[in-house]
Amino acid sequence: MAGVPIRAAPEVAAATRKSLRFTEPGYQKPESEFIQFEKRLIDDILMAFHGPGIGANMTERIAQLRTVSHRLVWSLAVLVAVGIPGAIIADGNGKPVPTPVVVLFVGFVGGFVGLQRRLKALSAEDLTLLANSWVCIALSPLAGAILAELVYLLFISNLLAGKMFPAFVPDDQNGPVQGLKAVFEVHCPTASDYAKVLFWSFVAGFSERFATNIISQFDSSESEKKPAEGEK
Repeated sequence: MAGVPIRAAPEVAAATRKSLRFTEPGYQKPESEFIQFEKRLIDDILMAFHGPGIGANMTERIAQLRTVSHRLVWSLAVLVAVGIPGAIIADGNGKPVPTPVVVLFVGFVGGFVGLQRRLKALSAEDLTLLANSWVCIALSPLAGAILAELVYLLFISNLLAGKMFPAFVPDDQNGPVQGLKAVFEVHCPTASDYAKVLFWSFVAGFSERFATNIISQFDSSESEKKPAEGEK
């Protein structure tokens, strides 16, 4: 090798081996000290806010969300599989489904949808409880169905009336129905009123706050009347 000093041969060989090592399969370039410092800093911040085991906690939460979502889907599927064929059979036999039963069904559906919407905002304790108990999953839709029935009673009693709310007429136009049976033997005169019943029943099941706010308004109005009567 003309022009190349003999003493430079070891240095050239070392540089060649180093360059070849970078191209070997599976070789990973060592991280710089700055990158290592950044990773340690991020780990310290996560530890400070969430404590140790954040990765395991997140994995467990995702698994619980998946479990609860699957249970909600199956529960809703069973409810629809029972409700819709039952309504079709009843209508085929010439017996229309009573309005309170429809309200109860729609309130259930609204409760399931509302619970699904709130899943990501639930605390770890509530999510764990739902993931390990079918009863707890059914409680929220059941409460939604009860609140939907309560709103229905407000409609037929005219305590909640107006253009935004449905109207009802008795099934038997010849005379008044006696007893609690009158609550079930009513219907909406128009399709628009039926649509309003379905909408507000779903809202009552979806948002428990809607029905509870209505109840609190009646309670506050009664409490305002008592001081006024005392002043007289």
